Amino acid sequence: MNLNKKSDINRHSEKRSDETWIAEQIKNDKSYFIPVNNSLFLFKEDGNFSPVYFSIYELNTFNISAEEFIFLGTSNGNSYFVIDVSDEGKKIADEKGKFIELRKALLHLKELDRNILLHARAMFYWQSRHKYCGTCGSPTESKEAGNLLVCTNENCGISHFPRTDPAIIVLVTKNDKCLLGHSKGWPGNRYSTLAGFVEPGESLEETVKREVFEESGIIVKNIKYFSSQPWPFPSSLMVGFTAEAENENIVINDNELESVLWFSRDEIKEKLTSGEIKMPGKVSIAFKLISRWFDDKGFGKLSEIAGNE
Repeated sequence: MNLNKKSDINRHSEKRSDETWIAEQIKNDKSYFIPVNNSLFLFKEDGNFSPVYFSIYELNTFNISAEEFIFLGTSNGNSYFVIDVSDEGKKIADEKGKFIELRKALLHLKELDRNILLHARAMFYWQSRHKYCGTCGSPTESKEAGNLLVCTNENCGISHFPRTDPAIIVLVTKNDKCLLGHSKGWPGNRYSTLAGFVEPGESLEETVKREVFEESGIIVKNIKYFSSQPWPFPSSLMVGFTAEAENENIVINDNELESVLWFSRDEIKEKLTSGEIKMPGKVSIAFKLISRWFDDKGFGKLSEIAGNE
């Protein structure tokens, strides 16, 4: 793997089954252990959301065993591991900081920390929900440095690999307006692009057409790939698209959405400035989709108008 940026992570898939190499990384004083307490991550209480990583020596201070871990990879000469500290969580928090939901800290993180912690959350979530074999119900055993779970039943022995659920997210436009929706589960007045999970047997483009029509009654064409983003809340890969609408009349067919509206750039700027609406978080692919469209016509930078979201 060619690492071009300091924020790149080499996952070393070829090294995961090399027990000697993994053992050396665990003992290395340049290795970091990411403590996870019931899916919460540890941050300093300094107002800057600075993540707290442990060395092997700090693990020993808290009498935490390094035997159960998930190896994530290396970056800039450092190895990164995930380790469950749920039993010691309260003691650690009293001394080191506060365990919080990762989503709250994402906007404030450096790119490397964000990449590592998103990976860590996805792997921890997967392992925590596959302690037993989904085929026969027997306990599973961690292999390949935590990146594989194997059923301990000799008559079964099936291997369980980490999974990611693909989802599409799309910015729909027509003339000089874009289509945004507000979900019932979102706080306040936040509007974002339409999204939904890929169903079995669907292509990504078919999912775009189906989800947009189900959520808004809008028929789309000229579907184009934009970019993708891991989103482990709990375990998704968001695949971003742009599309053009064939019709304008909105009919909400999805019980998840409370409102779907067309917005011009001028309306977005006016309503953001007045506080009438909010945009999705700036680290999200949804914000990137909207901002690329918004910034194209000289109305200013959406990142500046949206404030500290």
